[in-house]
Amino acid sequence: MTQYNRPNETVFASGAKPGELESFPDITRGWGVTFDQTTGIPPMEWFNALFKRSDEAVRYLLQRGIGEWSATEDYPIDAHVQEGGKIWKAKVGSVGKRPSLNPTEWVETALTREALKTLIQEQLGGGTINFGQWQWSSATSGGVANGYLALNTTNPADATSLLIAKSSAEGLDYSRIVALLRAGDTLCIQSRSGGTVAHRFRVTGDLVDSGTYRSVPVVYVSGAGGTPTANAQLQVLMTPAGGTVPAASTTDSQTDFNAVTEPGWYPKLLGGPAGSRNANHPDGQASMLKGSGVTNYYWLLTARYAANLIQVALPYVSSADVSLVTMKFRLLGGGVWSPWRSVLHADNTLGTGLPAASVMWWSFRNSIPAGWAPADGQLLNRALYPDIWAAVSEGRLPKATEALWNSDPSQRGMFTEGDGSTTFRMPDYNGKAVGSLGALFLRGDGTLSTGTHGVVQTDAMQGHWHNLDIGGVAGTTGLSATNVAMSNGVTSGVGAIRSPIGDGVNGAPRVASETRPLNVTGCWIIRMGGGVTNAGTIDAAAISSTYAALVTRVEALEARPRTLGDGQSWQDVTASRSAGVTYTNTSGRPKFVSVFAANGAATRGLHVGGLLVAQLTPISSGTISSTVYAIVPNGVTYSLTAGASITTWMELG
Repeated sequence: MTQYNRPNETVFASGAKPGELESFPDITRGWGVTFDQTTGIPPMEWFNALFKRSDEAVRYLLQRGIGEWSATEDYPIDAHVQEGGKIWKAKVGSVGKRPSLNPTEWVETALTREALKTLIQEQLGGGTINFGQWQWSSATSGGVANGYLALNTTNPADATSLLIAKSSAEGLDYSRIVALLRAGDTLCIQSRSGGTVAHRFRVTGDLVDSGTYRSVPVVYVSGAGGTPTANAQLQVLMTPAGGTVPAASTTDSQTDFNAVTEPGWYPKLLGGPAGSRNANHPDGQASMLKGSGVTNYYWLLTARYAANLIQVALPYVSSADVSLVTMKFRLLGGGVWSPWRSVLHADNTLGTGLPAASVMWWSFRNSIPAGWAPADGQLLNRALYPDIWAAVSEGRLPKATEALWNSDPSQRGMFTEGDGSTTFRMPDYNGKAVGSLGALFLRGDGTLSTGTHGVVQTDAMQGHWHNLDIGGVAGTTGLSATNVAMSNGVTSGVGAIRSPIGDGVNGAPRVASETRPLNVTGCWIIRMGGGVTNAGTIDAAAISSTYAALVTRVEALEARPRTLGDGQSWQDVTASRSAGVTYTNTSGRPKFVSVFAANGAATRGLHVGGLLVAQLTPISSGTISSTVYAIVPNGVTYSLTAGASITTWMELG
C-alpha cells in the first residue's frame, strides 16, 4: 500500500493578488453555472477560489485532527467531533444536537489518563478497585515475573517500593489499570479467603516502568500477618484517595484550599492568624470564631460528584476552644468555586426545613434566594416544579380555574392549572399582573376574613357614624349637609361635606387611593421545592433538558439567514457599474439594487438571473428621471438595460 508524506502548510492562492480570486458562484450546482455566466468557460479566479477552499479544508483537518461540532452538519452514526475541549462519538445520526447536552445522541470518547481515572472513581463512588490475584515473590530486587508481586524489603513495614507485574496470576493484563495509580492512592495486599495476611500501603509518587513490571513508591500504613510465604496467593485492592496535605504546623498558614481537589480526608489544616491566611481559607482574613482567637484549625473533607467537587470544613475544637463554631462548605462547578457558607447561613434557604409552597416576604426582588420564586401570577412549567404542581393538582393549595382567575381579580390569591397540560399559574400576592388588586397583605382565615382561602378581600373602612356639633349642641342627630345652614361669620349657605382637615394636634390627615397601615415595600415569594434533587422536588434533570432544548432552538435561530438590511449598509457603486453589463452577487447574502436613471423616452429595466423584474417605459418624450430597483439573491446575476443613462447606482449589501 502506498504511504503518503504529509503536505506542507502552504495554501493554494493564499497569496493571490487583488482581482485574482473570486468566490465560486454556486458550489452546489458546480461547473454547470459557467454556461449561465461565462459561456461555459470558467475563469481563473474561480479555480483559485476552489483550490484555496480545498487546501483550507485539508489544513483545517491537519491542524485539528478531528473537526469541531457544527449545528448545521448532518452527522451519521460513529462520527467523531470536538466540542467543549472533548472528543465525542455519535451514537445515532443527528443534526443540531450539541454533544455536551445530548447524551442520548453522543458519547464522550478518547479519554485522557486523568479523565479515565476520574471516571473509574465516579463509577465506584470512591470505592475499591480489585487489582486481581497475584502470587508472592520473596525476591527484594531484580524485578518480578508475570503473575507475581514483591516488596523491596523482607519486612512489609519497612518497604518503600512495591514491585508488581503487568499480568496477574490469572494471566490478565493489568498494565493499563496499574498505570492509573497516583500519589495518595491506597494499595491493600491480603490473603485469599481464610488467610491472615493484610497490609496497607500508601502510594507516594510516580510509578517507574521497568518493562514487564512496574515499581510503585509506597509508605507502609498498617497491617498484620507478617511476611507472606513464597508463592502465596494474594488479592490486591486499590482505593482511590486524595493527595497528601501536611498536618497543621506553624509553617502552613498559606495552605491554598483551592488546590486541594483530590477526594480525601485532610486532618487539621492550619489557617494562621487573621491577616496572614491564604485568601481561600474558610474564614478568609476574618477574626477567629473560637476561644483562642488565633489559629483557625479545620479538618477538610473533599468529595467528588461527576465533574463537581464539594469541600466541607469541620472546625477542630480542642479543650481550650470552648465557644461555638460553625461548619462550612463550598462547591466547585464549571471551574468556579462558590463562596464558603456556614451550614446555617442565611443563603442556605433550601436547608431551613420550610416545606414547598411556603410563603415568605423578601426585602429585595433582585436578590430572591435560590429555590424561591416571586408570587407574581406568572405561568410556570409543571415539570420544573413537581412539588408545587402536585400540591396544586391534588387540591392541597387554593386554586381557581384559569378563566375565573383572569376575569375576576378577587380570585388572584389562588393558583390555577395553567394551560391544562404543561403549566400552572402562581398567585399574584405582589399585584404584578395586569388587572390585579395592588400589593396584598396576608391574614388569617378567621372572623372578618372572606372565609375562602385564596380570595382577595378588597380594602374597606369599618362602618361608623360621626357626631356633628352645631351651635354648641353636641351630638345633634337627624341632620344632613343639605338641610343645615352653615356660616363662617361672613357668609352663610347650605352646608357641604369636605375633605378631612387637621385637628390642630396630630398633623394633617394623609389621603391616598386606598386605606392602609404603615408599611414597607418588599416582595412576596414562594418556596418552589423541598430540595435540589431529582426525587420529587425541583427536578434538576428537567431543568437541564429544558435548557438543552432552548440551546437547540437558539442555535437553529442563529443559523437562519439574516434578514435584508441586517448588518448591511448602502454603498454608492456608480463608478464601477455600467448599463448592459452582467454582474454577480457574491456577497454571501441577498442585496438590494437601486438605479436612478435619466434618459428621455428610453425604456430602462433591471434583469435578475436573466429575468426582467423591474422596468420603466416612459409614455412621452423629453428627459425623464426614474428609479428602478430589485432584490438580488446571493449567487445570482443582475444587469441594467443597455443604453440607459445612469445617474446613481446604489446597492444595499
